[in-house]
Amino acid sequence: MPEVFARFRELPCLPRKFRQMTIQELSASPEQILELWNSREGMKAEATFKLGCKPKAREKQLINSMGGIYRIDTERGKAKVVIGHYSNNQQTYTYALEVAAAPRTDLDANHAGEVEIIDCINDLASPGGGGAYFDGGDYNWTGEKGKLKGIPQSAKSIKEIAYKCGFDHNSHLSKAKKPCLLFINLKCRVIEWLGSKGKTHIQTTPFARDIAETVSKLVYLMPSYHGEGYGRTYTSTLTKKKTAIEYLVNFLIERNKAVDANPNLIVVDRLTQSTVWYRIRPFMMADYDKGIFKPKKSWGDTRRYLTSIIDDLCQGELLYQGEEIFPRQSLSREDLGIFAAAKGMMLYKGESYPVSIDNIKKIADKGIAVWAVEKEGIPNIIAPFTAEYGIALVTSGGRFTKYIKQLIENVKDIGSVPQIVVDFDAVGDDIARSTYTPTAKIGVYRDIVPWLQANGYPEITEADIEESYTPPKGIPIYDEYLENHRIELDSIIAKTSGEALFKYLLYKSQLPEFAPDGFNITRVTTIPDNDAFYSEAVQAALVKYDRAKDSIVRKLDKLIDDRLDDEIRDRRGECSCQRIKTNPR
Repeated sequence: MPEVFARFRELPCLPRKFRQMTIQELSASPEQILELWNSREGMKAEATFKLGCKPKAREKQLINSMGGIYRIDTERGKAKVVIGHYSNNQQTYTYALEVAAAPRTDLDANHAGEVEIIDCINDLASPGGGGAYFDGGDYNWTGEKGKLKGIPQSAKSIKEIAYKCGFDHNSHLSKAKKPCLLFINLKCRVIEWLGSKGKTHIQTTPFARDIAETVSKLVYLMPSYHGEGYGRTYTSTLTKKKTAIEYLVNFLIERNKAVDANPNLIVVDRLTQSTVWYRIRPFMMADYDKGIFKPKKSWGDTRRYLTSIIDDLCQGELLYQGEEIFPRQSLSREDLGIFAAAKGMMLYKGESYPVSIDNIKKIADKGIAVWAVEKEGIPNIIAPFTAEYGIALVTSGGRFTKYIKQLIENVKDIGSVPQIVVDFDAVGDDIARSTYTPTAKIGVYRDIVPWLQANGYPEITEADIEESYTPPKGIPIYDEYLENHRIELDSIIAKTSGEALFKYLLYKSQLPEFAPDGFNITRVTTIPDNDAFYSEAVQAALVKYDRAKDSIVRKLDKLIDDRLDDEIRDRRGECSCQRIKTNPR
């Protein structure tokens, strides 16, 4: 027992008898296990977080460590370590908040107002960076400079704190902050993780005040270009137009870093080429409002161009600013978790089947439900989650072909459940209504926003996933909302994940209005190999049986061969009149 608790705070609280007990002895006594658990009640809460060194020493160490990795001005860098204490009616614990900021020396005035955020929990950096671990907080502090001095401020993220404290693209370069690096690390034994996608962000309430005050104070101290001869106006690349490909290249580079850090993203955060577009579009639109970016022709043309060159950029076939962003042919689009699918394909349990006139009837019985999906690539994104439920996916890449429509009818004929997944827009609604007989459309609808809010994505709003558009002429509109707005499958995945979309569709698929005959999708149970059902003793007996059986077969083979030899000799005249006698054995 002492070996188990050697690094735990509970060790001093252990009653003496447990310190001489083995794990095996303890596990054999439920009463003693309960006594051990109850002994924790005498343990006092931590008085302070054990940092391992004095805060001032740690602050110097943070700046030096940053300087060893990044090109920063260590002389003007600032760091602060805060030892905190949190207590409520249920628990009490301590924590340490480490924040450091420093101007970058590898970036010039063209990057004024930029801040790169490295956020960590217990020294583990978030895959995407940018303060993602601390998003969704309620941060409040008091302005310290200029017109905001003494005025209460609030923000929902680390990035927004930095923005409100001066890291914006100020039109006067002399007032703009120099590009900086901001590091934040929260050390705590008790972390409440939020988000259905795994460890994506934390419950910040216990730490919000220290985070807001510490980050804002250090950011305010970061230098600007005041007094460096830039005057009140400037002609730097803050107003220089960006090209569309810059946004895509930056996204692919960051995506590659994120996948290297967490290869599981290829499964839990699959993307389509269109999803990539939806993830970079908010940055493009924000820069459009600032006059930094403008599409050459239209947003639609820009989208088609960017999604068409993703493969070439990944494989090094397309140069960016005269260089390859990745070594030639070292990556495929799929290596970054970006998938597409051929039109007219069925995906079922890791296998793909073409939807053609030759095999419509053969594949109609696959899956306890069949989802026909409008958007190309979406099935590949949600396939890892549908496989365990026995759901088959059919992709059309647009309007349903006659083969897909016939497949839907064949699925109905055999008593299975076909359902349709389309964008929530006039075209998607028209596609869903185009089947030979009425077929249930399970998604998406406007109710996806409140459903997501109640199932792991409380921060999402309808404005995050909707867009304004004009429906094509000649398409009937049955919902007033669709006259000017739409919600696309890709935009949902861009803001959440493929798993989130799948869970919503799974919920919708089982509602009475979409499955009137009633059915229940449950995980498909895979029968394990026989080995899983046999104990070691049974396995050993089976091995002996197999060996004995082989020995008996060999003896029988020899006996038969001997008798055949006798028969041959008899027929040759050696014993022509003698019959082969039967061995009584």
